[in-house]
Amino acid sequence: MKVLLFACKRAIYNVTFVALLVAYAAVITVCSFADAAVSDPPAGVYCADSGAVAQRIVSYLADNGFVVIDDPLQLEKQVESGELDCGAVLPHDLALRIEKGDTAGCVRFVTGPMSFLPDLYRSHVSAAVYRECAPYIAAQALPDLPGEELLQEYERLFAGGYVFSFEIVGHEGAALQETRGDALLKGAASLLLFALLMGIGVDGVGRDLLLRLGAKRALFAVILPGVAVRGVLAFMAGSIGLGLADATELLAPLAVYILLLSAVGILLAALLPAQRDRYVLLVLVLIASLALCPVFADLAMFSPLLRIVRCVLPPYWFYLAEEHLIQCLGGGCGGVALSCGVLYMRWHLKERLVIIHEKM
Repeated sequence: MKVLLFACKRAIYNVTFVALLVAYAAVITVCSFADAAVSDPPAGVYCADSGAVAQRIVSYLADNGFVVIDDPLQLEKQVESGELDCGAVLPHDLALRIEKGDTAGCVRFVTGPMSFLPDLYRSHVSAAVYRECAPYIAAQALPDLPGEELLQEYERLFAGGYVFSFEIVGHEGAALQETRGDALLKGAASLLLFALLMGIGVDGVGRDLLLRLGAKRALFAVILPGVAVRGVLAFMAGSIGLGLADATELLAPLAVYILLLSAVGILLAALLPAQRDRYVLLVLVLIASLALCPVFADLAMFSPLLRIVRCVLPPYWFYLAEEHLIQCLGGGCGGVALSCGVLYMRWHLKERLVIIHEKM
C-alpha cells in the first residue's frame, strides 16, 4: 500500500503529467462535438415533379445526404458558395420520361468549384432513378408478362427493402455505425493517450537504487506501482472525457488499451533505457499514426505493406480492443508479464555485472 501511495504522490507532483491529463480529458470532450465540423457538406435536390415516382426519388436522396431545396436557382447558388457539395435538379416530366424509357439526361446534376464528393452523390441519384426505371426495363425485356403485375411485384420488393438495402460492415464482420466525429474521437483518444503514457515514460531506476533494492524489488516497488497509478489516472481522465462526450461504451476498450500501452511502456524501458531514444520513437510513431490511421485519408490503401505497418500502430490497437475486448485483455496481461520479465532479466544482468566489476 505504501508503494502505491508513494507512486501516486510522484504522479500528482509531476505538473507536466497532471496538465496532460487535464488536456487529454478536454480534447476528448471537444472531439465528441466535432462531428458537424468534420462532416462533408450535404448535396441538394430540387424536384419540379410532384408525382409519386419523383417524390420516391426525393425521399431516397433525402435519406442519403441530400437536402431538399425549393428553388433551383437557390440550389445553384449554394453549390457555388460551397454550402452544398453538389445538387440534382429533377424536371417536371421525370416520371413520364422514366415510363417511356427516355432517361438520357433526365436529371441535371450541378457541381461547383468546391465540390468534394460529386461522384458519390451522383451514384445516389443514379441508384434512385434506376430503382424507378427497373420495372419498366423489365417490362420491355419481358413483354409476355402482364405489365401491371410486374409493377406490383417490383413495388412489393421495393417496399420490403429488397433493393438498395445494405448493411455496412467492417473487416471483422461487425456492423459499423460510425461517423467521422466518432473516428476523430477514437483517434484522438488513442494517440493522445499513447503520447501521454509514453512521453512521461516508466519511472527511472538509477544504478545506485537498483543495487540497493535489487532487480526484483525495484520492479515491484517502483516500476509496477508507477505504471499502475499512471494507468488508473489516465483512465479516470479518459472516463471524464468520454462521459462528457456521451461515449461510455468506450470505457472498457480504453481500459484494455491502457493495459496494452503499459506493456509497451515497460518493454521500451527495458530495450531503450535512454529517455531520449524513447522520445525519438514516440515522435516517429505519432507521425506514422497520423499518416496511416487518420480520419479523412488512408495512405494504407495504396500498399499492402503499409497495411501491415498500420497494425503495429497504437490507434489500430484501440480499434482491436473495441472489437476483440477479451482477446486484447488477455494479450495485455500477457504483454505486461512478458515486458516485466524482459526488464527484470536486463536489470538482473546489469546488477550481476556491477557486482562482478566491483569484485575485480
